[in-house]
Amino acid sequence: MSITKVIDVTLTAPASSGLALAQQTAGAANLVLNGTLIVGGKFTVADVVYIDLVRATQGCPKKINLTTTEDDSLVNATVTGTLSKDGPSFSETIALGSTATVTTVNYFYSVTNIAVDGAIGADMHVGTSQLAESPIVFPDYTPGAKSVSVEITSGTCNVTLQHTFDPFFDYQNTPGYNQSMVAWNNNDANTPLVGLTTGTTNAAYISQIRGLRLITASYSSTPRIKLRVAMSSRGSDS
Repeated sequence: MSITKVIDVTLTAPASSGLALAQQTAGAANLVLNGTLIVGGKFTVADVVYIDLVRATQGCPKKINLTTTEDDSLVNATVTGTLSKDGPSFSETIALGSTATVTTVNYFYSVTNIAVDGAIGADMHVGTSQLAESPIVFPDYTPGAKSVSVEITSGTCNVTLQHTFDPFFDYQNTPGYNQSMVAWNNNDANTPLVGLTTGTTNAAYISQIRGLRLITASYSSTPRIKLRVAMSSRGSDS
């Protein structure tokens, strides 16, 4: 019997100062988390997500932008939070730029602290990027074709479907997990679901994949995107 898993996402708009409004530090310090996306002293993603038509209590992790207005390239910032809804605390350290925006490697589900290890003499601010990751679909790990479709229902965005052969579900909530532990692959030329900007695109998998996700290269406003996966038996989601 065929079972269809549906992930339906409406992304929140990017906010360039959503985590920390413009501020300076006299030396090493924690930034004040006072942006428009801060609730209860921390940032948590707040996208509208439906999984199989049921509203989910989770959002879509985002990469974080840190923007400086002077040469702060000798200063490092450490972003601390979680990478998934129930994941352990995780920190990423990134060198700041010279009058530039730098972006975290990891997609953060929440951010509880941002620390700098040196003085910030001119205003810097921190916010969410246009790089987002959908909830993960875990297909049944058995042989057999899996039909996939990606639909951009509304809004402006650039979306790519990725798959992994790694046991992501076993990794994501373990101490020390980071997203680089899982190798994600774009679809090849036979399944062209890379850089989608409009409409519905279909593809099929015949290999035993462990997980599927959507990532955005850019988006504006609040686009709505659907991922449908038809498989022989029910998988699970994150």
